[in-house]
Amino acid sequence: MKVAVVLLSCLAFAASSRRPYPSRYPSSGGGFPGRGSVIVFPDEVKGGGGSGGHVHPGVGVGNIYPPPVGHGGEPLVTSHCPRAISKDVHGTFLGHNYHFSWCADGGQRYTWEAARDYCTRLGPGWYPVAIESRDEDNYIIDIVGSHQSPWIWTGGNTLSNTNYVWQWLDGSSLIYTNWGQTGSLDRPQPDNAENNNERCLAILNQFYAGDFITFHDIGCHHTKPTICENSNVQVPVPVPQYG
Repeated sequence: MKVAVVLLSCLAFAASSRRPYPSRYPSSGGGFPGRGSVIVFPDEVKGGGGSGGHVHPGVGVGNIYPPPVGHGGEPLVTSHCPRAISKDVHGTFLGHNYHFSWCADGGQRYTWEAARDYCTRLGPGWYPVAIESRDEDNYIIDIVGSHQSPWIWTGGNTLSNTNYVWQWLDGSSLIYTNWGQTGSLDRPQPDNAENNNERCLAILNQFYAGDFITFHDIGCHHTKPTICENSNVQVPVPVPQYG
């Protein structure tokens, strides 16, 4: 009899300690993100802004930055924007100049094509950023993370070919990559998940549970801010300060 009681007690404890099937999205209650909630898939989520209706699932692994703002359509954070180094230049790194769109337009969001046009309108040599090394990636990660940006467009795309080969806007291949290890299908990137038509490259900031600030293939119609890059070596001309 004692053995039976002990066995039944162990079974009851095991049943009570089982966790519900983990969702990719957060529950409305407390506890860990993504646990204890009904599974919600991206095409079932209503509303949202530039994120295309997705829901931010929580903080990525190894995070050292404040939580991103704007995954659910909230206004983008612009309070971290630096004083311009020169006209249209918010940062420099290894001889390249960088322009942060949200620091110049009040936090607007663009489709990939509109982001490309935004950058090219800055003048000759300006395009959405092409991340070509780990050092440059770390620089961009620091910008995205410290500015609490939920995501940005880069110049990466497969639009210029039928073989879904990833290229930068100048036609060069992606020699360096930092693809995320998860996505809406819980598969490593690129996964071409949305209607087999994710042909533009974005940097997502902790969009999926367990992810950090990484490359993701995204449908080009979604709207995001961008970082523009000018790889022409330039000596920034200081902006005159008055008062």
